[in-house]
Amino acid sequence: MNAKDLFESDLDLIFNIDEFGEEHEINGKTYIILIDDELLQERKTSGVYNEGLYDSEVLFFIRKNQLSYIPEVEEHILFDKKRYRVGSVNSDGGVLEISLGAVQS
Repeated sequence: MNAKDLFESDLDLIFNIDEFGEEHEINGKTYIILIDDELLQERKTSGVYNEGLYDSEVLFFIRKNQLSYIPEVEEHILFDKKRYRVGSVNSDGGVLEISLGAVQS
């Protein structure tokens, strides 16, 4: 087993619905993702955040290969049937970190 196989195995465990993964709906399709409210609050209060993260309400991680495209900053998406604006998107090792903020009307 090589390093890539080990990494994929770790992701399988982390995103497992019986471990840390949670089902959420994104643009009408259900995905298993990780929500990280603690990291979001930590970044907001410490001043360590990416542009667009300060006003975010949701921070989640999703496997890149689950999505048919990578959302873009300022794009509007439906997350659990509520409309949000994408604040930031970061990619690392096959996982996307996406922050969502309220849509200003």
